[in-house]
Amino acid sequence: YPDEAWAQQLERFVEEGVLVDLFKILKNSLGVGLSGYGLKKMELLFRGARDTAVSGAQDSLRVYQAWLDDPQGFDCQSDERLESIRIYNEDDCLSTMLLLKWMRKRLNRATPSKEHSEREELLTQLAQADYLEHERKDKKKLTPEMKMVKALKKLQNMVAKL
Repeated sequence: YPDEAWAQQLERFVEEGVLVDLFKILKNSLGVGLSGYGLKKMELLFRGARDTAVSGAQDSLRVYQAWLDDPQGFDCQSDERLESIRIYNEDDCLSTMLLLKWMRKRLNRATPSKEHSEREELLTQLAQADYLEHERKDKKKLTPEMKMVKALKKLQNMVAKL
């Protein structure tokens, strides 16, 4: 569970507008012809079905409870169930980034300014590069959520300089 400092940092990111609610944006701005606007439903439009062992939040909670009831290890390297949850969470972060890229492409089609399109594509590429750079550099294996928060903070700083 995150410590108090981490929770305060996350709250600051929300207050500063670093983190946005993509669900709210999707629901209020786009008709998709699906039964909902959740990430798993939207994935059908931009990436297809997942192939992770853990299939959703409920499944993740079930697997975690099974680990609590009978731990076979103490971390992702020593327990297969914890590793499956880690992979699911990392896939969620990747999917969120892909959703944002998909949304930006739709925005660019609606506002066909070449300068705007190039800027949005550059920002997406920078966010992806930052995420991958953290993946390579960080030997401590930060959680995917923390990697995404760091990438989003860096992206906000870059946008502010444009």
